[in-house]
Amino acid sequence: MGKQFGSRATADEVLKDFDFTGKNAIITGANSGIGFESAKALAKVGAHVILACRSASKANEAIDKIRAEVPNASLEFMALDLASFPSIEKFTKALKIDQVDLFIQNAGIITDAYNTTPQGHEMTAGVNHFGHFYLTKLLMPLLLKGKARVVVLSSESHRQTLGLNLKKWPQSEKDFGFNSSYAKSKLANVLFATELQRRYGAQGLTVASCHPGNMVTTNFGEGTALTKVLFKLISPFTKTPAQGASTSMYCASQPDSFVAGNYFSGNEKTTPSFLARNKKLAVELWDYSESEVAKYLKQRK
Repeated sequence: MGKQFGSRATADEVLKDFDFTGKNAIITGANSGIGFESAKALAKVGAHVILACRSASKANEAIDKIRAEVPNASLEFMALDLASFPSIEKFTKALKIDQVDLFIQNAGIITDAYNTTPQGHEMTAGVNHFGHFYLTKLLMPLLLKGKARVVVLSSESHRQTLGLNLKKWPQSEKDFGFNSSYAKSKLANVLFATELQRRYGAQGLTVASCHPGNMVTTNFGEGTALTKVLFKLISPFTKTPAQGASTSMYCASQPDSFVAGNYFSGNEKTTPSFLARNKKLAVELWDYSESEVAKYLKQRK
């Protein structure tokens, strides 16, 4: 049974009684918002944190901010663009650690403009799902060596889609809608997390997915004009990034048996949507993702 915290708890409060000294943590999108607060909270309890981000300047600025508060913080920036499979490969080859103890799949986007990744995936699906899938695949030896905890940030938005037809996903430009694309990618996050647990739990991985909270005040919504305005209007009623990061930290720190394969919201175990609990769909998504990776590798030769 996990320790009980309120939905307004902060990341620091969740980790207050934990010591991550000697643990290696990778956080995607750690230069701002929830990822930044997660990196700071983990640094405070002794973890070596790798900030996996696109922008060197923003990541180094984040590191300076954390070290101003935590002078002995063990932090490292490594360049990573989740839209680019070659960037993911370069990131994993450049790692200097011998194992990964904690992997927080925090980075995510939402955009109202249709774009594709270099691999040809619709951008939201490409970053939110396929990029993390390929990164996990390449990190697997280090994850298994560390018997890692993997935390996949999803969203309650995963409930806002009626299906995930893999023959039509990722969406084409003709069928693109930013809310639909985001919801499907967040459903994919939950399905991926549960299938990752099923496949690798016996080898030591512990995997959870989570919703950080409704309307956390970050720069996430700046991807579309509509969400940017909406986030501004409701900002007096939202969670802070430190409160939003608490659910990630909760999943990172609670007992294996409590966390494994489950979905969390507001620091509580929660039942995801009916579709997210579809084991057949989870297997189909995994197999489809593997086929997309294989297609990329074949084209690369």
